[in-house]
Formats: sequence, structure tokens, C-alpha cells
Amino acid sequence: MSCWRKYQSKALKNVERRFLKEACEELGFSLDFNVNEIAAYGNSANVTCALKQNSNILPLGFILKENENGDTELTLEGDFWGTGLNESSFLNKLAQTYQKIRIQTELEEKGFSIESISTNEKEEIELVACC
Repeated sequence: MSCWRKYQSKALKNVERRFLKEACEELGFSLDFNVNEIAAYGNSANVTCALKQNSNILPLGFILKENENGDTELTLEGDFWGTGLNESSFLNKLAQTYQKIRIQTELEEKGFSIESISTNEKEEIELVACC
């Protein structure tokens, strides 16, 4: 059933666009920063970018907004109805992938090399790095 909502994740605080873009791409999506309004089922929202899958704009978009501390907060707004996605599993997977990419990049920038990245039986990402 259609349900227009705003979603936030505690794991997606102080978001960097480059990591968000890469995380979405790893999950099979793209971001379109030229689309600043999404609409579906009589609802609409102004967004920073729209979420796309297979070149199709989904009724989901991200709002990136700087808070009083200068951190970029992320809100996902829209309707998952008809997208084939589950909101909680999508947000969890996005947050997990985002953090993996962020940590991997930060380690590499500090001179570490990534030995392996794997997912265990609990669906937790395990990253092994050495200097």
C-alpha cells in the first residue's frame, strides 16, 4: 500500500555525497542531482537528488541538509510502494555499504592497504587492513 514517508538512519549522519553516490551505485542505483522533485500517488517533495534504478526515477529522493554543527544530515523521502524495495532493509543495506566505503577510503588515505572485505553469516561486513 502506498505510504509517503521521511526516513532517517542513525548510521547515516554527517554524510558525504561521494560516499553516498558510491554506496548507491554498489547497490545497483544511481543518484540524479538534476531531478529536484519526486512525486507519486498524489504526493511530492523537493529533494537534493532522486534515486534511480535502471535509468528509471523512483518515487524516492534524498535531502541533504547542513545542520547547525556543519554536518550534512540525510533524509530519504518518498514512497517505496511499487518499487520492489523494503524500506528498512534498503536503509540498513545503504547505511552498511556507505560505512564500508567510508572506512575503506579513510584507511587507504591514511596509508593502509585493504587485505580483504567479506560478509559473515550475520550479514556483518568484515574488513581486514594492514599498514
